[in-house]
Amino acid sequence: MAKNKKLLFNMSGHPLANGMLKKVKNYTVVDIPIPNVDLSTPKKLVNSIIQLMAPMFEYTRELKTGEYEILFPGMSPLAIAVLTTLHGLSGHFPTFRWTYRTEDGFALSDKMDLQKIRLEARDDRFFV
Repeated sequence: MAKNKKLLFNMSGHPLANGMLKKVKNYTVVDIPIPNVDLSTPKKLVNSIIQLMAPMFEYTRELKTGEYEILFPGMSPLAIAVLTTLHGLSGHFPTFRWTYRTEDGFALSDKMDLQKIRLEARDDRFFV
């Protein structure tokens, strides 16, 4: 990566339009393709996330130091802010659920323990 350039992981699922690129002209933009993700179980979701994040692991220095930004997909800013606030207030991540589409309509997922995922991910750290 060029020196003095900031890093932006584009996980929005869309290329940045010209007007957007002007806002990040001093950035290296890494487009991360977002496939259809199986949301039916937490395990399938986590496995998809690890595969999805693989291109990010080429930037170990930035990941280690926190010198990067992420452009998330969809309506995630509210969810991110809620998770961050809950972690700040309680010291741990919550367990949560979501709905997903099935042939019969929508279904409720199994629970996903974010604190457990966080702790398990520590075992896999390779850029400490």
